[in-house]
Amino acid sequence: MSVQGMNLSPMQRIQWAAITYLNRPTANSTAAIIIWLTGALATKTFLGELGVIDTFARGIGIVVGVLCAIVLQAVLTLLEGPIWHSHLRVKRSRVILGFGALVVDTSLNVGGVWYFLQNLGNTTFWNAIASATNTQAGPSPVTILLLAVLFASAVSAAPEALWDL
Repeated sequence: MSVQGMNLSPMQRIQWAAITYLNRPTANSTAAIIIWLTGALATKTFLGELGVIDTFARGIGIVVGVLCAIVLQAVLTLLEGPIWHSHLRVKRSRVILGFGALVVDTSLNVGGVWYFLQNLGNTTFWNAIASATNTQAGPSPVTILLLAVLFASAVSAAPEALWDL
């Protein structure tokens, strides 16, 4: 049974996805969950760098920070629904809101991915590229930014694409 054609509330969409996964998990849906959690990690990393997580998690610790990031990621995923699913495009305002959520989601992910990609020049992968191109320079900030945008966009879009396969 597909969710398309059904007029479900956001909470019902979450319940439907959870029940579908628990009844018949697939490799694609498992990969979608892992990538979605990676997006939540990127969001948590970026919000932690901004100090937002610390404001919410004072005295309680990292668990609250992780929960804040997961909730924010879930809200953004629900808001992005009309972009990925044509049956949710019932109002133009929802589509515009979905694109806004996608921009915010990707931006948060870029901030989180950038944190990890700063060490790209110290990896064997980058050493292989430097050796193949006969250079000694590490990646430029523009290269890191472009890779961060590429990875962040993929992390924002891949879970929905994989879940539907």
